[in-house]
Amino acid sequence: MIFFLDFISNKHSIVKIISMLIQRVCFLFFLLLFSKEVLPGQPYYFQNDSLINYSIEDLIQKIGASSNNSLRKLYCKTLLHKAKTEKDTTHIILSYDLLAFFDDEIYRINYLDSLISLSKIKFNDITLSQGLIDRGNTYYKNRLFTNALDDYLLAYEYALKTGDLKLTYSAQHGIGVLKKRIGDLKEALKIHINNLKYFENPSSNFTEQNHLNTIFSLSSTYKDLNDLDSSTKYNISGIKLSKQFKNEEMYNLFVLNEGTVLFHKNKITQSLDSILKAKLYFEKQNFKRDLAFVYFYLGKIYLSKNKNELGIGYLKKVDTIFQQTNDIHPELTSTYKLLSNYYKQQRDTHNQLHYLNRLITLDSTLNSYQTYLGTKIKNEFDMPELIAERNQIINSLENKTINLEYIVFLSFIVLVFSYLIFMYRQKILKQRFDKIINSNQQSVNTSNEKNEISTQVIHDIISKLEKFEKNNNFTNSKLTLFELAKSLDTNSNYLSKVINTSKGVNFSTYLNDLRIEFAINKLKNSKSFKNYKISVIAKEVGFNNSETFSRLFKKKTGIYPSYFIKQISKIEKQV
Repeated sequence: MIFFLDFISNKHSIVKIISMLIQRVCFLFFLLLFSKEVLPGQPYYFQNDSLINYSIEDLIQKIGASSNNSLRKLYCKTLLHKAKTEKDTTHIILSYDLLAFFDDEIYRINYLDSLISLSKIKFNDITLSQGLIDRGNTYYKNRLFTNALDDYLLAYEYALKTGDLKLTYSAQHGIGVLKKRIGDLKEALKIHINNLKYFENPSSNFTEQNHLNTIFSLSSTYKDLNDLDSSTKYNISGIKLSKQFKNEEMYNLFVLNEGTVLFHKNKITQSLDSILKAKLYFEKQNFKRDLAFVYFYLGKIYLSKNKNELGIGYLKKVDTIFQQTNDIHPELTSTYKLLSNYYKQQRDTHNQLHYLNRLITLDSTLNSYQTYLGTKIKNEFDMPELIAERNQIINSLENKTINLEYIVFLSFIVLVFSYLIFMYRQKILKQRFDKIINSNQQSVNTSNEKNEISTQVIHDIISKLEKFEKNNNFTNSKLTLFELAKSLDTNSNYLSKVINTSKGVNFSTYLNDLRIEFAINKLKNSKSFKNYKISVIAKEVGFNNSETFSRLFKKKTGIYPSYFIKQISKIEKQV
């Protein structure tokens, strides 16, 4: 949207864009490809044939002037059709940008995919970075955190190339939010403190929403760090600015956040007043994710007041929201511990086990994406940040004295060092490969667990697990702890504990390890199997996608499956 707003705010933009098109006529081949592109589910139709007669500039003015979203969508689709007909790349990109926000939300990713693809072809780093940020925000909204992270990291890379402060801020903000999500609070705080500096200049083109988002991220992160006074400081600042900007949603978010801070300060009455005030707004708007926080803290407040029925009722509402949205913030996972403990005290084993199983399943899911996000951020954001900082210091010290001979010397050293690292890495990978080829599957611990499960039950479950492994039933990608327990004629609680004790891992890791071992054995022994694509191999052994399979294969063996297959093929050729 920044692209569009900047466009209509400048009277001379049209002339500039025409000039750009003339200069870039060499890309005509790519334009011809894109002129035939139609998004899935988005046929081009025109309810009013007279729209075709409007110029591109007229359509842009109509889009900006219209308050009717149906008309805006029609104008945007007409604009896209006309831009493709005229092979006008800049306005094709603009059309995708507009349609991503004015058309139905289910098509947003499709439009942004097209915008990003065309921006890459046209080497337009500004629209590419903005498109990646918009798509990352859409993924984040839909709780596709790994996809969001990939887009934010790539957007940050392109934003640095452009020197555009707003794009750099937006990418950093997204990464900071995800850092907080995985519990890397101190690093998240550094990002948000740095981003706050962007708003010190009143003439900057940052939006009021950008400013409020940064302040809220600071207040929320300080709260999680238990720096409650700093959190209150930013909550008060956010409430003041929200009133000034007339932003009701952010005002209530700050009120809610301060209510949670007051709870942690043990100011229960004040906390209850603030949270109930925010509750009215979020229930009216039906903002489920915000309501989950409201109900979670109301549940804890009423439990602290010994109003157990009311407190448990609110905690069950948190569970209901999770079942509806399939999304829960890590802070709220203790909902299930509170519910399980409550029913344990009531000696209601059915409900106790029900919420305990929910907690186990939830922890497994959270740990999965948190591990991915944490590794990805560290490798692709933190290290480039440190390298950039180091390079900046080196440049500032050596700018005045550096010469050609020194550059050649440094380049030689870097080249030699890079070669040595490459050879060392190849040696390590080869050692890991040889270890896989020559090793047998490790035995597992079958010692009895010292708990309430009888020895007979433990041996029975272990015996059935051996049969389960022998029959390769773990290749069922839809298999869950509950379903396996049912097929083994036991309950999920017993099964989980036996696996933890006898195998030394949780259920998810146990299942994934079996699948990886199965894949290794098939690749070693089946000539046809290693000719399959990685995605096919992944599905054959029980994974839903190749990314998860490759990541877990690397985690277990130290090498990627593609490298393993390559080395296996080399050995066979030698034989």
